[in-house]
Amino acid sequence: MQSREIVIELIIAGIGFYYFLAHSLTTANPFVQFALFKDKNFVGGCVFMTVVPLVMYSTMALATPYLENIQGYPILTAGWLLASRGLGTFFSMMLVSRLMRYIEARTLIISGLLATCSSLYAMTGWTEQTSFNEVALVSTLQGFGFGLVFVPLSTVTFLTLSPKLRGDGTSMLTLLRNVASSIGISIVIAQLTSGTKQTYARLSEHVTPFNHALQMPDVRSLLDLGTNGGRAMMDGLLNMQASIIAFTLDYELVMIFILASIPLVFLLGSSKAALRKQGAGAEHTVIE
Repeated sequence: MQSREIVIELIIAGIGFYYFLAHSLTTANPFVQFALFKDKNFVGGCVFMTVVPLVMYSTMALATPYLENIQGYPILTAGWLLASRGLGTFFSMMLVSRLMRYIEARTLIISGLLATCSSLYAMTGWTEQTSFNEVALVSTLQGFGFGLVFVPLSTVTFLTLSPKLRGDGTSMLTLLRNVASSIGISIVIAQLTSGTKQTYARLSEHVTPFNHALQMPDVRSLLDLGTNGGRAMMDGLLNMQASIIAFTLDYELVMIFILASIPLVFLLGSSKAALRKQGAGAEHTVIE
């Protein structure tokens, strides 16, 4: 709280939130229809709509600098690699619409989250020597996991919501998605920046005249810290390794966040039970 600008912005945000609540609770046509939050499935969908975009956009924000700065890929190649994630999402979305006829939506969402966790776990082992094929395969798996989450989540969220509230519900989910993605990107980039600096400081502590590894003839012939070229090369190596470790810590952070969110799946109701209920209601209407 030492920044005057942050304090002023916090006060303005608090005042704005107060007027928002006062207006929403006293007007006949509030900006946000609170009746939305009486639906259990919609509330569960809102919770997950803050989780999925946070993961999806944050990992995308990390992927680009990793591929370009660590792997050294040109922009076009990095774009093709990122496109492999979209390809995985495309195929899973085509498949999941059929699977929902036989498999509970919550089961599909959990499967998608576990697939995403598996991809993030693989990404924690990435280095500057990770192959092109491995990056493409892991990215495809991650996109496939996202597709398994998005379609069932969207279906269940609006499954039991009143038709007259679905327009407001769509606006609310879009708002949550945008806010969550912004928060996720901010967290991982801030963690990446601070993690790189802290790791660099810790690694540089071992670069001393008393480090016997640096005194070995083979190493010293390449990294002679007595020359400007040797010191510049050592600085580049330390920056590279510090960045790789910081990326690994970010991937671990996102993976843990997903694992912690899995129990929240049970906030969602049963998709099959809701579909049977709707089918019974439609059949009753036809009979009448």
